Amino acid sequence: MNITAKCKTGTYIGHVLENNIVEFLGIPYVKPPQRWKKAEPLSPSDKVFEAKENAAPCYQRSCVENWDVAPQMSEDCLTLNVWTADPDVKGKPVLVFIHGGSYMTGCNRTDFFNGIYCGDKFVEASPDIVYVNINYRINIFGCLDLTEFDENGEYKDSSNLQTLDQIAALKWIHENIEGFGGDPENITISGQSAGGMSVAILMSLPEANQYFKRVICQSTALSDTMLKYADKAKSNAKRFYELTGATSLKDLLNMEPETLLDHALTMAFSGESGDSTFEPKWGDGIFPLNPCEELRKGSAKHIDLMIGTVSGEFDTIGLSMSDETLKKAGQSIGQFKNITDDDFTEEYVAHYEERDRRTAYQDFWNDILLRMGSVCTADAHADGGGNTYMYYMSFVPEGAKIRPQHCFEIPYTNMKKDNLAYMDINTNEPVQGNKPSAKLESELHGCWANFVRTGNPNGNHIEIQWPIYTSSNKETAVIDYNWSVENGVRRKDIEQ
Repeated sequence: MNITAKCKTGTYIGHVLENNIVEFLGIPYVKPPQRWKKAEPLSPSDKVFEAKENAAPCYQRSCVENWDVAPQMSEDCLTLNVWTADPDVKGKPVLVFIHGGSYMTGCNRTDFFNGIYCGDKFVEASPDIVYVNINYRINIFGCLDLTEFDENGEYKDSSNLQTLDQIAALKWIHENIEGFGGDPENITISGQSAGGMSVAILMSLPEANQYFKRVICQSTALSDTMLKYADKAKSNAKRFYELTGATSLKDLLNMEPETLLDHALTMAFSGESGDSTFEPKWGDGIFPLNPCEELRKGSAKHIDLMIGTVSGEFDTIGLSMSDETLKKAGQSIGQFKNITDDDFTEEYVAHYEERDRRTAYQDFWNDILLRMGSVCTADAHADGGGNTYMYYMSFVPEGAKIRPQHCFEIPYTNMKKDNLAYMDINTNEPVQGNKPSAKLESELHGCWANFVRTGNPNGNHIEIQWPIYTSSNKETAVIDYNWSVENGVRRKDIEQ
């Protein structure tokens, strides 16, 4: 079997895994970036590169659910990995996965989260697909408004580097994936959490959506209301300068990356900057004021979209909270939508008599954080003329203590249901459940793979006909032991 991929930027030597899939690790997709500057593209090259080792992740705080021993981190982190059954077999559809982590953590390494972001098992199950995952700059290295210090406009892109890195990766993939057997005209991008927000953002940007034709958006928060604009970006930056003591750009450029990271996380976890600390800044450069409005105008009507959430997204965070604390937590997040008063919350609780109060508070929290954003994105894309498929994951695995958590579907779609990965170490609950379902793994992988191939998740791997979504009827595939279709899940809650 050939284990080399000849591309415009060089020839890459991979290695064959035990399942006979060829793995290429740590491939740079741009030149090593300078701090807070847009990365420059690689030049054409005839050089030969070994692609057998994980690359460094961007600087981030490590915890035991990510790595047993954290790897060396670096600002030179803009790399990607590729899995393919055979580089010589051309024309295969391509899936590109963008990791989440609140734009604060995450990477594409095979040892991160027990490798659930990686494509070795996905390609083993669907050898006609090429799988790619990427790194991009995160936390303060991917997002800091430097306008106060940047008199010459040299760092004009500093607020949105996380997204600009992703666009650069997609451009490299489009230009080089044929070397790995991929079809550059049949690329799907997928992401979960901050990765889900990322792919929704990329879908709205013409500078990005020319490089792919399909999007899988998992647990996104993109909406009309929860967006960061120039005033918020500037106030975040001002607070960061105060924490670091920096009075000039030179001060910041001379600081050690670990110092910058410590101050950035202090700012993020203080709650002073809200949940938008490291998200893109809208109305800047190629970024419109409102991405959902661009979708409504049809900016991505040529893109097929599959989008959804899971029922228990952040239930685990509320396990140690009292009912009253959980209610207040939801209201504090609801300030972004002017949802803060008790009357509104009580009306929400009363929507469904069979639902206990605590579950209602959990739904309230999860809806404001993610479900409402996903519905907003789906509505906008459908109204703009794009084919859209919506899902809602309510499947509770046998023996699980809580509803399906944030990240739940990833081990199943990637054929790694037995790769233990934890969403929250306080619960000791595997994301995919203590007794993961082989049936669900087959169903979800089948939907994801078929969507990558054709833009349609349907097939003989599921027993229902998953309909195209419209903003009026809100047709949604409800994923449980027995799948069903509903015209809007908990519609009273979402449309309140």
